[in-house]
Amino acid sequence: MKKTIAILLVLVIGMVGVWAADALATTVEDAKITVNTTVAAEASFGLTDAETDVAEADFATKALFDAAVADTITTSIDMLDLVGNVEVGRLSGINNTATAITLYVSTTSLISGSNEVELTVSPVSATIPAAANSAFGTLKNEKIYVAEKTAGKAALAPAGSYSATVTINVTAI
Repeated sequence: MKKTIAILLVLVIGMVGVWAADALATTVEDAKITVNTTVAAEASFGLTDAETDVAEADFATKALFDAAVADTITTSIDMLDLVGNVEVGRLSGINNTATAITLYVSTTSLISGSNEVELTVSPVSATIPAAANSAFGTLKNEKIYVAEKTAGKAALAPAGSYSATVTINVTAI
């Protein structure tokens, strides 16, 4: 009987060590949730009339910005003012990409029938900066000017209704 008790005692002591070792060897890992999302690339630019700024608050969201600018505007100017720069509109833009966006500005000549007055435009380019620090890159109210290319041409233009187009475009993003 002593032998049986001794065997049982050895088994109980041995098993306690096994159970204790299992309890100590077990490690608990943290539970984790991985969250993934995407943000769509958005860049917008638009125009306002000369002397009309896009309000600071309108640069807060794409929807507000798009509502504050137009794709096309029409401006009337005095032909004789073309001897110097004449503001014809303002260019603004927002950008949430990590890359700056360059806008190119060009103009056609003023045309009335077969009569033509060549124009220059300034600036010839504008940049919407890259987004940074959880904020849009913004181009705010860049003034667009036209002027006669050859001094005195506008003053000598024959009577008529003249029209020219200033175009702003992006060649690559």
